Amino acid sequence: NISETEDEKRLSKVLNQLGNVYIKIGDYSTALECFNKSKNIKEKNNDMSEIAFSILGQGRVNSWFGNYSIAQKQFNKCIKLGEKFKHNILIADAKYNIAFINLNKNKYTDAMNIINKAINIVKNEKNNGRLAKFYDCKGHIYRYMGQLNDALKMHTHALALSQDINDKHGYRKYLNNQGLIYEEH
Repeated sequence: NISETEDEKRLSKVLNQLGNVYIKIGDYSTALECFNKSKNIKEKNNDMSEIAFSILGQGRVNSWFGNYSIAQKQFNKCIKLGEKFKHNILIADAKYNIAFINLNKNKYTDAMNIINKAINIVKNEKNNGRLAKFYDCKGHIYRYMGQLNDALKMHTHALALSQDINDKHGYRKYLNNQGLIYEEH
């Protein structure tokens, strides 16, 4: 039945969106439930080009829970699916999340190499919102490496990009991160 499949596709997208909302409010268990349900619907309908978004959400939650090896596998799967279906933003988002895993594991060089790859992808996609977020991540990596001047440059760059696209939430976040560097300087 075509309409049932379309309804399920819509439900799956809504569940992914809900999962992202639950991540933002810190309810990771409910977020994971949403991503799992979304993934199950996509698997049932053999919607492999979209399943990676559910897997990305699962990986984000597992990363928050500190389940880095599971999250890493999920992000790597997203990269493979992104390559298969030529979805560069998905690849960049997965790499961004892998960079944060490496940052949390104090693997700063690996984190920097990966975030630079993600930045290059997003630059080609001309997505300033993501680019700001990725530069902010790079700022955090520099900060943990003790390179505060470079960290400040990255947070300032993220701040300028967010201002260019009128992203008030990003602007406040990046301004705060810039302030953290001044506190440590």
